Amino acid sequence: MKFFSVITVFIIAVSISSPAPCAEGIKDKEIIGFRIGSIFNSNKFDNAFGKGSELELHFIEGLGSWYGVDISLSSHNFGDSKLPEKDFEYVGYDETLELQIYSINAAIFICYSLSGKLTATFESGAGLYAITLIRPLGFFQQRMTDYQPGISGGIGLLYRFSKSDISINLNAKYHYISSGGDNTLDHPLLFYTGEERTAFLQICAGITLTTG
Repeated sequence: MKFFSVITVFIIAVSISSPAPCAEGIKDKEIIGFRIGSIFNSNKFDNAFGKGSELELHFIEGLGSWYGVDISLSSHNFGDSKLPEKDFEYVGYDETLELQIYSINAAIFICYSLSGKLTATFESGAGLYAITLIRPLGFFQQRMTDYQPGISGGIGLLYRFSKSDISINLNAKYHYISSGGDNTLDHPLLFYTGEERTAFLQICAGITLTTG
């Protein structure tokens, strides 16, 4: 939560100052990109599922020379449960369940030019998270999904190749999400962690393409 608060305060501070615009500005431009990387969890979440992998597609619409709106679609793969007793309690069988979280986030996006090729980026927003437990059934899978709200904040770097609209993107994003209400089987994260709120951090690298 502290990471998100720092990002939010920074964005507000930059918004009321006079930031250096992104190189060449992003007004009326679109930035499309993808990122892959790893995810790291809060303690009880980590004890239940461990670290995982990340795949994210994102789209930025430039509204001004240094700010815009960022929409991201993410697949957060946490892998197999590390708590077999919880798996048995959840389905009544000796099986290992897998956790996948899918999210869609909308955020305020701000960029700050560090040089002609290097740009720092900041984002803060909210989203919807589909928390999905996957149960193997031979060739098939049973998916049990709980939808919960959350917030996110991120920082990154864009390195633009000379005379190109393609950039290398390094990014870290913090997610803070609800685990659900009452401790029932309808809320997998709450069931496995015992926490009403949980968090994870994604660290990714990717490529972006600027158009417009």
